[in-house]
Amino acid sequence: MYTGCFGAAAGVLNLIFLTYVSDASFVAVNAMKNILGSLGNLVALIVFIFGAKVDWGESDTACNWFVYW
Repeated sequence: MYTGCFGAAAGVLNLIFLTYVSDASFVAVNAMKNILGSLGNLVALIVFIFGAKVDWGESDTACNWFVYW
């Protein structure tokens, strides 16, 4: 879930961790980081789709306030 909310910070943490535990080149480690980040975002998307209840009326009010402010 951390990756789904804070993708940039999770990418840096994954890069540090994968560089530490792997003897692969930086290019390969970066590719592994991108795959892990994509999987994390996919899991977060699934959780948000099926687990979150969005109050669209409230979001519409907030958008209208921002546009007309």
